[in-house]
Amino acid sequence: MVRDGRQSRGGMRAVIFSGYAALSAALVLMALRFLPTQTWVPAAQLVTFFPIALPLTLASLILLLLARSQWPAVTAAAAAVIMIATISLRVVDQTAGAGGDEAGSEGSGETLRVAAFNAYFGRADAASLTRTAQAFELDLLCVSEATPAFVAALEKAGLSTALPSVVSAAEEGASGTVLFSRMPIREIGEVPGAQFRMPRGAVETGTGDVTVTCAHPVPPTFRATASWSPGVPGWARELRALRDVTASTDGPQIVMGDFNATWDHRLLRRIATRSGMVSATNVTGRGLTPTWPVIDGPLPVPFAAIDHVLTDLPVLASDLIEIPGSDHRMVTATLRLSPSQP
Repeated sequence: MVRDGRQSRGGMRAVIFSGYAALSAALVLMALRFLPTQTWVPAAQLVTFFPIALPLTLASLILLLLARSQWPAVTAAAAAVIMIATISLRVVDQTAGAGGDEAGSEGSGETLRVAAFNAYFGRADAASLTRTAQAFELDLLCVSEATPAFVAALEKAGLSTALPSVVSAAEEGASGTVLFSRMPIREIGEVPGAQFRMPRGAVETGTGDVTVTCAHPVPPTFRATASWSPGVPGWARELRALRDVTASTDGPQIVMGDFNATWDHRLLRRIATRSGMVSATNVTGRGLTPTWPVIDGPLPVPFAAIDHVLTDLPVLASDLIEIPGSDHRMVTATLRLSPSQP
């Protein structure tokens, strides 16, 4: 009986400890997410894991209720409510009932099919990407980490037949980016001061020009490296440069690519809100679906939604597609061009 009592108390202590540990981890992630600045190590990295705070709060709530820890359980319940309120709009399809059915919406305005893709240092399968672009009837495609050899492979695979207009900033390594378009496109420069190339173009559509910016800020590495990454300060600087460039853009626009930031990074949200844009995957309820790393990552499964299509055009649909050879999922979006657009 004494042994049973000791085992019971030991089991309860384990439940209490686990509940407090899960709640503490969740509260740390929540605090980092809502801080006014995340431009320091390790906040910039840990914020990526904010969505897992929801299962942590729910687990802690159950454990603390089992342990009859009243006030900690109340804290866990409040945290769970905040989490649900914060992420709910990223998992609910907001196009339903609002012209979001792609097939039924084409009659109310011209559509634009766009995609953002990271070619993983040019290692992705160019033929597979070309077939996907043709199958989806893409109008615009931003390819980051586009090397000259990869662009040549796309040409050989026949991408130019579907997307003949090009704004190219192809380079070796991770810094090259290329914008492909079915419609005529006019180059309008690049995002200034960026380590990776971020070209911009004005695309001629049937309802007027649409400005397209291919985004690829440097990743928020733990420390700066002389070879390719200025670390978190450089990452923050380039996201702010994207914010400023897009905020000063007149007319409809699309900003898409590998942002090296999730929606829980304040700097990414500011890019969107400053210019009145939304995330296509958020609007269609796919905002929590990770896009990286599909292969060669620090974890065996993708965990970070860092590839985005931001736009001030109405979003009809979006999709996430794996292309062989890339460590990123391609993000596609179908947008509607308003006939009243200037």
